[in-house]
Amino acid sequence: MNEPSANHEQQVVDARMEYELLVKTTENLANMMWLGYGAYFAINTLLATALAFSYAPNSADSYLLRTVRIGIPVVGIAIAIIAMRTALEITKHRHAAIERGQELESVLFARIFFRLKTQSAKWPTATIVGAALFLVIWLGCLLRAN
Repeated sequence: MNEPSANHEQQVVDARMEYELLVKTTENLANMMWLGYGAYFAINTLLATALAFSYAPNSADSYLLRTVRIGIPVVGIAIAIIAMRTALEITKHRHAAIERGQELESVLFARIFFRLKTQSAKWPTATIVGAALFLVIWLGCLLRAN
């Protein structure tokens, strides 16, 4: 039995198994990003709605209204910071999976990760800009409450 050939065949089998996991991991990370977008905008919509109701004319306790008018923007600011950090982490892990996939493609004939690398952004710019704009809006609401 030819030992180098058997070793190469085992490397190919191992690479195929890992490759499949990396494809699923990359897909799951992309889904996490889209799920995060949806959740982020849903939470901001709910917070903005609650804040708008706090400015409606009513006879609620002024201490409660002040607490709501300060608390909601603080929560919005915290969520904006968390969204930016999460986008950076997801992007970092996605790039690690793509790089490992490209390493495996040197053994295999697939080129999925080669194509993903050319289409992959280095920085989640849209998420960072969108979350930063929401952060500024929530900061403005917080300053308005004081």
